[in-house]
Amino acid sequence: MAVARRGIRIDAAPREVVLQAGDTLLFECPRKTNTYASNLSSMLQFSDFQEVVKIGPNTIVSSLIMMAMMALTALNVVSLLQGTVLAALAMLIFRCCTINQAMDSISWHALMSLAGSIVLGMAIAKTGIAQKIALGVISMVGTHPIMIMLGVCLAAMLITQFVENVAVTAMFFPIMYQAAVQVGYEPAPFLLALMIAANASYSTPIAAL
Repeated sequence: MAVARRGIRIDAAPREVVLQAGDTLLFECPRKTNTYASNLSSMLQFSDFQEVVKIGPNTIVSSLIMMAMMALTALNVVSLLQGTVLAALAMLIFRCCTINQAMDSISWHALMSLAGSIVLGMAIAKTGIAQKIALGVISMVGTHPIMIMLGVCLAAMLITQFVENVAVTAMFFPIMYQAAVQVGYEPAPFLLALMIAANASYSTPIAAL
């Protein structure tokens, strides 16, 4: 279907291109094609992409479903959980995807990480650990709101280099909340700063490993 050389697509028709070593060729093959069983697999490097995006009427339908979900949840007509469940059902009803495609698209690793992080955050809050840590932070940095925010955010930025950002947010959320409450400030700005700090894994190359 197309030929690329050094990362740049060649505009000429593929059958008119004189191939060179290192060229990348794009083929459209039947789904059952096993490129690794081919005799050429010892000389060529294949990269299969099974889930080819198909643009059609269902693309418009799925886009409308997504926009409807966002509008309903933003206007508090339904909760976020209810909105996502209704949107998923609508995708299946209008045949935007199959049940197997929906199941295959679930990131179970991310789902289990999120569930474990929520449980960890609830445990830290309900056992009183969050309050004790918050008082410890206040005793070290003082009662100035910027210093409290800076201290907790720096700790979150450090830990997020080694732990997933969702887990870091769940761990530090009750701590930051209790710290703001203890000094008598509105927790929302503190939690917003924490959200940014917990997603600062890009600040060092360590987190990319």
